Amino acid sequence: MIKSIIKFSKGHKIWDRAGSELTRMIGHDDIKEANPFISLNVLDSTNQFKHIKEFSIHPHQGIECDFPCPPFNNGEKISAEESQWLTAGNGILNVEMSEERNKLFGMQLWVELSEQNKAPLQDCLCITNEINGNVKQNRGTVKIITGNFGKIKRIDSEYIKTLIMDIKLNPQKQLSIPVEEKYTILIYILEGNGFFGPGMRKADKKTALIFGKGDKFIASSGPMGLRFVLYGGLPSNKAGKNKKTHKL
Repeated sequence: MIKSIIKFSKGHKIWDRAGSELTRMIGHDDIKEANPFISLNVLDSTNQFKHIKEFSIHPHQGIECDFPCPPFNNGEKISAEESQWLTAGNGILNVEMSEERNKLFGMQLWVELSEQNKAPLQDCLCITNEINGNVKQNRGTVKIITGNFGKIKRIDSEYIKTLIMDIKLNPQKQLSIPVEEKYTILIYILEGNGFFGPGMRKADKKTALIFGKGDKFIASSGPMGLRFVLYGGLPSNKAGKNKKTHKL
């Protein structure tokens, strides 16, 4: 069965405790549909100096995070289109800084940790381009960040099994991906527009889509091509019951 769209989101502006302006694509009101994903924030700014100053030390708790952006973190440097996977457990302090550049873009995904994994675990892993796997086809390119695509398998979190892929489709091409039937699929469209699900519903750039049950994900690109990030994860049976699962 093909996964169908159950929710569209254009997001809304928020300001974190440091004063940085972000777009929250999914959040508190989407927990039921997006489970196990708690939040997806997008930073898209040309004011790089503002964010160097404001992404200062801050806490996380009870979650795992994926940061597909170029900060300096934990003494390690990650470059453009690389990620950092952070396991917060019962609490961790985090700081991000960026090099000088004309444009700063990043995404931050928060994933619910199970109760047994909320203490005392802390971990940090930089997912570099050497670790990522790339599959190039005439339809486009699939970069596997976590999980597997076809015969290519990349890293998994020790505590939460997730699928994260950066997908680029050439104009007017279609991609079909087998996925776990119970997985929630969340995507964010970076470039172009496309058509998704059994009804081939259209969605444009800077839109997040949540998909329900099904064992196949289908996307088709428009005339300008399509690029999106796909996240997949098994829902938690406690979604929405604990209002204090994370701190930012």
